[in-house]
Amino acid sequence: MKVLIIGSGGREHALAWQCAQFDEVVQVFVAPGNAGSALENKISNIQVDSEDIPGLIKFVQSESIDITIVGPEAPLVIGIVDEFQDISSGRNNLINSLITQNPSLKILVVGDDWQSIYRFAGSDISLVRKFEHFFGNTIEMFLSKSFRFNSQINEFSKTFIMDKLYNRGSNVQISKDIHVETTVTDKKIFLHWKNKSNQQKLELSLSDIAARIKKYSENDKLLILARYNHNLPKEDNFAE
Repeated sequence: MKVLIIGSGGREHALAWQCAQFDEVVQVFVAPGNAGSALENKISNIQVDSEDIPGLIKFVQSESIDITIVGPEAPLVIGIVDEFQDISSGRNNLINSLITQNPSLKILVVGDDWQSIYRFAGSDISLVRKFEHFFGNTIEMFLSKSFRFNSQINEFSKTFIMDKLYNRGSNVQISKDIHVETTVTDKKIFLHWKNKSNQQKLELSLSDIAARIKKYSENDKLLILARYNHNLPKEDNFAE
């Protein structure tokens, strides 16, 4: 198993040292690490900043990292969990190793198979769906109420995740009946599918999306969010 520790302080040094004590761990990398971690057995510093998320992703993929542990708060604030979340075989092996060393250990797992979307990073949805198979006797509690979004977002997210057209999740995801506090009727949300036809591509243009929003909500404004600044449109008419 390969482990990546993100950070450069004493806390990250201690985490790296502890991980290196496990027989299952063959190598621990620390990004960027410090002078102390550079001297430890089975531990190597890498020259990638703790806030360089694209650089960290590239390293994780190139080195086939099994588990990543984040030390400092800054990477968490800028969204590293969104890029590195999900359960994988590496995390599964680490948890089983802890159980082996301490059989009386009890595990509380808060997870959702609907969030297991990062297959490219090694996410394995079966570890959530068949949790008892991997970890033994299990008590499941289903949370069926959400306070995070309204009824439209609830319905659209379910449509997207359980979509049968692209076989995205209809055969593997757990069907859920989520209840929400807020119900809305005005059409504020549009679900856009990627399609190869020219007509569909035209309908996905920002101008077309803006026109649809204006049609249903004439007095509302359009807020465009992008993961990175270079993904934002350059046209002046979309900037305010």
